[in-house]
Amino acid sequence: MGLMIDTPRWEWRGHLWAHLISDESLDELHQAARDLGLRWLSFGRDHYDVPDVLWPAACEIAELVDSRLIVRSLRASGLRVAGGKPQKSWRRLPEVPPEIDHPEVRRWREAVVRTLGAPAVDVLGRPSEVVVFHLLEASGAPALDGLREPPIPGSRVVETVVDGRYSVELILEWHESPARSTMPMRPER
Repeated sequence: MGLMIDTPRWEWRGHLWAHLISDESLDELHQAARDLGLRWLSFGRDHYDVPDVLWPAACEIAELVDSRLIVRSLRASGLRVAGGKPQKSWRRLPEVPPEIDHPEVRRWREAVVRTLGAPAVDVLGRPSEVVVFHLLEASGAPALDGLREPPIPGSRVVETVVDGRYSVELILEWHESPARSTMPMRPER
C-alpha cells in the first residue's frame, strides 16, 4: 500500500493529530514527512504525527485508513517499533550529552548559530537519539552551505519551513543511561 494516514482525532496544543505511516520503508516515510514539512520531532519511531492543518496535504499523498489498520499494517510490515510511549517521548536536556558532543558536533552547532544569528535552540532527547533543534522566524530556508551535511557519521540534518518558521535539526544517535533520565516533555511542533 505504501503511505497511509488516519483521521485526526488526538487533541494536543489546540490541534487534532493523525498518524502517517509507510508499510514499505522508513525512507519512504521520511521523504513524505519532508515533503509535507514535518519536523523530525514529529517522528514517533514508526510514524509521524500530522497536525490537522497539514492533514489535507497528507491525504493527497497517503491513503486514508482506519486507525486500527495503521497498527496492523506496521506489524505486518515489520516496521512497528515496540516499547510504547516512553520510547517516543522527548525530554528537554540541559545540553548535548558529553559522550556524543564530539568536536565536529560542537563546530557544526557553533557554525549554525553564526549563520542563523540567535535562533531559539533546544536540546531534546529520547532513549535512542538526541535532537539539537534550531528554530527561527523565516519564510524560507537560509543559505547553510556545507552545514546541510551531517557533522559525524550516523547523524542526520533535517530542515523544514512551515508557517513562517524555519527549523534545522541535528539528529544524533544516543544510548541514554538510566541515570540521565528526566521528566518527559512534548516539544512544540
